[in-house]
Amino acid sequence: MKNELELKLKKLFKTKERPQVRVILNEYGDLASNVLFIAAKENKKEPKKIWDEFKNEVEKRLAKNFEKIEFVNGYLNFQLKKDLLFKAFKIAVKKPKQISFSNFGHKQKVIVEFLSANPTGPLHLGNGRNAVLGEIISRVLKKTGFSVFKEYYNNNRGRQIKILGLSALSFLKLPTESENELYKGKYLEELVNKNKGLCFKFKDQPEYLGYLLSKKILEFYIKPTLKSLGIKFDNFFSERSLYSSLDKEVLQKIKRHTYKKDGALWLKLETKDEVLIKSDGEPTYFLSDIIYHYHKFVKRNFKYGINILGADHLDHGRRLKEALKILGIKENKLKFIIYQLVYVKKFEKILKMSKRKGDIIFLDDLIKEVGPDPIKFYFAFHPPETHLTFDLELAKKKTEENLYWYVVYTGARLESILKKFGKISKKEIDVKKCWEIFKDNKQFIEILKRIYFWKEILIEVAKSLQVQILPQYIVETCKKINNFYESEKIIEKDRSKTYQKLPAIIALVNFLKEAFDTLNIEFKEKV
Repeated sequence: MKNELELKLKKLFKTKERPQVRVILNEYGDLASNVLFIAAKENKKEPKKIWDEFKNEVEKRLAKNFEKIEFVNGYLNFQLKKDLLFKAFKIAVKKPKQISFSNFGHKQKVIVEFLSANPTGPLHLGNGRNAVLGEIISRVLKKTGFSVFKEYYNNNRGRQIKILGLSALSFLKLPTESENELYKGKYLEELVNKNKGLCFKFKDQPEYLGYLLSKKILEFYIKPTLKSLGIKFDNFFSERSLYSSLDKEVLQKIKRHTYKKDGALWLKLETKDEVLIKSDGEPTYFLSDIIYHYHKFVKRNFKYGINILGADHLDHGRRLKEALKILGIKENKLKFIIYQLVYVKKFEKILKMSKRKGDIIFLDDLIKEVGPDPIKFYFAFHPPETHLTFDLELAKKKTEENLYWYVVYTGARLESILKKFGKISKKEIDVKKCWEIFKDNKQFIEILKRIYFWKEILIEVAKSLQVQILPQYIVETCKKINNFYESEKIIEKDRSKTYQKLPAIIALVNFLKEAFDTLNIEFKEKV
């Protein structure tokens, strides 16, 4: 609806700039547009004067969908007609998948690369935030009509992999180098003890040994954790595979932008020149990234790419875009979600971690303590660009203070009503009769509006990549659902009267199931 309304307003007010429409759902209306400000600027008139000139024509042309169109503080506000809400109600009851689905993406191919943790140890907290964000944005894009491909970029070569091999050799008391940078921890002890033969066989090839051990880590440590989180990738892309012939192809294409200095090969960029091949002949991570993205956009022909990156990779991302321009890959094809660090609080104490020292909170440990869903909910709840403190004790509470528990409880509360009636056939559900009961119920209408606009919210997230909008929207909707539940007597002494109200409960349950599925959290029948 937003997209259609923006185009209509642009045409009606004859503006050069496309106006914006936002979902507001407050006392002023359901939607608001800045079209009057745009028209006023372009015509050098006051917004109110513009509205007075166009009011009759606008109301006439948009009467089909809107009960009321008002001028409020320069904005044009719109209130939906109840006919639209009745249609949304019917869909929520009988075709719940349509609550979320739109064709906004027109099946355009999008590759979402996320997590991509170095396979040198189990997943930790920061990896968890990356994984949660990537999975949710993938689900949003799929529901909004994109063709989505989820990929884990497996950094299985280079310095970190060599250090993994050296760490294993050090544990076996074999001669090593770079002892201050070695990995430590119980997982390494377990890994080495299970693969001693491998370690001794390749003791003179630490980088290759690290590669072989990284395969074990991916298979036996990382993938099981992903399964616990309900995340399944379409592909695990090997960095090593880039260096068969594709590296030569890319280097040839960017040759005139490179130069040699101190024995290394550099790429000339406007922001900051980058080393592509070190003086010892070792390709850099930056070169791997250029080749990998060339493979994404040129060889595999993805329309767009989304990368989830830690804040320390922001500058790297900017320079990568600049490098890809040399290869003819436009900047708008690649977008980033940048996320900050995660901390864990337990009884008012912030737990500290260091991967190299072995003092680390692994994601598996957190999952065992609180379960996967509270982690996913809270990791998504806060803007990615802000630091996140995960409160262990809060995540375990069964009170309204724990927002995860609150939304899950809301669904279970509604489901308990349906359970009392057993299996209900579609033929038995009379949506129209239920609508007559609740169409003038202000609380129910407010909830229906939020259900109606859910797909618009998904489109907004697909555009902005601001995942936190979703759990926050769900929490506010659950508050309204619980207010409705507590003020409206759903269960009557007369069973037939209760039965007439059931479609309203079915609609709310179906919406929450769809919303929870978007967040990759389970709808629970009991809490």
